[in-house]
Amino acid sequence: MKTLINKILKLLPKVYGSSIFKTESCKSGFMIKCCHDLYNTSNPMDAEVNFQIGGAECDEAILTWKDTGKLLSETEAQKYWDATIWTDKPADQLKFEDFLFISNRDEDACKSITIDGTGYMGSFLTDYDCDFSKAEEFEKLVSDALPKKQVYLDESYFRSFIRIQEWA
Repeated sequence: MKTLINKILKLLPKVYGSSIFKTESCKSGFMIKCCHDLYNTSNPMDAEVNFQIGGAECDEAILTWKDTGKLLSETEAQKYWDATIWTDKPADQLKFEDFLFISNRDEDACKSITIDGTGYMGSFLTDYDCDFSKAEEFEKLVSDALPKKQVYLDESYFRSFIRIQEWA
């Protein structure tokens, strides 16, 4: 099992880059935890600029001057983004969240290992139906890393997970 977990840890940066991962042993398997918030950010222009999220998909940054309420021009907005200062967070400030749960299963005389995406972030890797899904890419990476195993998405039990088992 540890060999499998190490292989998965090596694959994760390919589908979930710029994050760090750690593994914890649990009563019924292993939990891979993820920390994706690695940096503190600051911007000296924050004293003069309001930052809001908007747009139809709530994915647009709306930058306005605090004193006038007017939108920043394209040049001013670029100056704002360029002024952002990124610094590494100290290790004691990193917060890890449950990400992937890996466990052995023995159901109906079918022994397998499952990878369950947990929480908001991990579900992107095991659920084809969620927005921003990377399940297909992750499943292929796991399959390529385990050529002697059968790897597939199992959507039984009212949730999705990746099942790994010996070829029949």
